[in-house]
Amino acid sequence: GNNYHVVYVNSTLGVIVSDKITINPAVLQYIEALSRTYDGTNIATVKVNAPTNTPIFIGVLPEDTVDLAGIFNTKNVVYASANPVAQPVTLKLAGPQASSYTLVGAPTLSATMTPAALTLSAVSASKLFDGTNASDGVVQVSGLYSAAGDNITGLKQIYDNYANLKAFGSNFCKLV
Repeated sequence: GNNYHVVYVNSTLGVIVSDKITINPAVLQYIEALSRTYDGTNIATVKVNAPTNTPIFIGVLPEDTVDLAGIFNTKNVVYASANPVAQPVTLKLAGPQASSYTLVGAPTLSATMTPAALTLSAVSASKLFDGTNASDGVVQVSGLYSAAGDNITGLKQIYDNYANLKAFGSNFCKLV
C-alpha cells in the first residue's frame, strides 16, 4: 500500500455491441403479418399467437422487453393485374431494449396492403350566369394522407347542365 500512489484513468475506448438473438423455432408457426389498408407508412402489424409462457426469442435477458415489428418493402399498395397482392414484410425488433439486440435468421413474411378510400366531393357554388359552366367551388378531398407526401392536383368542378343554368339560374355541380 504505502509504496504506490494509485492514479485512475478513465478510458472511452470500450464498446458494447448488440447481442444476437433468434426467434424461438417453436414460435415461428404462430407469427403472421396482418394485411391492412394503406395509411401512408410502411409499418406492418405483426401478430404472435404463441402458446402461453412460450418465449418469442432465444437470447433475450429476462429483464429486457423486446417485441417483433414489421416493415413492408414499400409504403405503397402493390398491384398485379389491377388487384392488390401480398408483398414482403421484414421483421425487426421493437421495444425499450430492442437496440441492445440484433435479430438474426428471421423469416420474411407477407401481407397485403389494400387501397385507402379517397372521397372527392363537389361543393355548392353560386355565380351569375356568364355563358360558361365553370364553377369556382373548391373540390373537397377526404382520406388523403398528405403527411405521407400524397397529393392530388388538377381537380375541377363544373355545373352539370349549361341549359339549366341559363334557364333556371341553378344547377348541380359535378367533378371533372
